Parts: sequence; C-alpha cells; structure tokens
Amino acid sequence: MKYALIHGKKTEATKGAKGFCQACGSELIAKCGEYRIDHWAHKSKRNCDQWWENETPWHRSWKNNFPIEWQEVLLPDEQTGEKHIADVRTTDCLVIEFQHSRIDPQERNKREEFYQAMVWVVDGTRLKRDYPRFRKAKNNFYDSDQQGIFFVDYPEAFLNPSLLKTWDATLTILSFIIFCFFKICSFIIFRIFLV
Repeated sequence: MKYALIHGKKTEATKGAKGFCQACGSELIAKCGEYRIDHWAHKSKRNCDQWWENETPWHRSWKNNFPIEWQEVLLPDEQTGEKHIADVRTTDCLVIEFQHSRIDPQERNKREEFYQAMVWVVDGTRLKRDYPRFRKAKNNFYDSDQQGIFFVDYPEAFLNPSLLKTWDATLTILSFIIFCFFKICSFIIFRIFLV
C-alpha cells in the first residue's frame, strides 16, 4: 500500500519508517529499495484486505493523479463489518479502481457490489501485442475535449478478446474511454448492473 498512518496522518513509505494500517491498526513497515516501488507492508504476514494486490508503477502513476485525501480511502460496511481500501474515492463518493492484471469476474462483481458507484481504469497495454493493436485501431478513435483522451464505439475491434471477455461477463459495457499518453494506454469501463 502507498500510505500508512503515522500520528494519524497518511504518510508514504520512507526507509526505516514504521506506521499503522488504516484498515486493521496493525503495525506496518516501510519497504524501500531498488526493485519495487516504495510501499508499506504488514509487519506480520497478515493482509487485512483480501482485495489488496501488489502495485505496479502503472497503478501508482494513476493514483498519483488524484489528491492524497482521495487515495487509499477506507470504506467499511456498517452492517457486515467488511472493510476495503479503495484506490481512489472522490468527494462525490465515486470509487475509481485501477486494474493492471487480470481479475476474476467473481471478485470484480463483489467489488462492484461493495463500492456501488464506481468505474474501472484498466491497463490496455499489459500484454506484448496490446499496444500495437491500439495503434492499428487508432483511426476508430474519436477525440474528446481533452488532449490524449479518446472515445471508441467498438472496442472489440482492437482490444484483446480475453480482456473483453473478462470485463463483459455479467454486466453491460456502456462506454470505453481511451487514454493514450505516449505508450501508456488505458481504458475506463463504465458498467451498470442488470437488475
């Protein structure tokens, strides 16, 4: 995780630092080195949020686009006691989850049910052939008002079929927004429940 609580304040990992987990209150130790991004880890082998995953530089760079107070927000379910840390939660209570690796459709559904108002930002260049596939289909993108952000009507024309299958198992994809910054391409999936 990016933040631990030190004297009640969200703090990034620095070598030798100790803090506390906002979800369970356990002691965290800073992991800082050359091979992984700086992060916090539970001192014991404990992981208090079963949805927690190692963060990649892609994941961290997306989180860094948002104010600190929006990042890693603890959301408890008052009725069940279940707690999860959202990647980002805006002041309008919209949760944004960043997903670099494959996610099991059942877990995805559980997260969507728990967070309710949410969107996914999915790494569109995870596999070796993904970026060339994006480049080939660029003529199908249409501009938005913001530089580097595009829309597309038929994502199946250029996205990895297994990626689409993962994200369209039980819900309807409403819209894809393509972000292309240099060689970083991601897409946001807006989804609705078929209730």
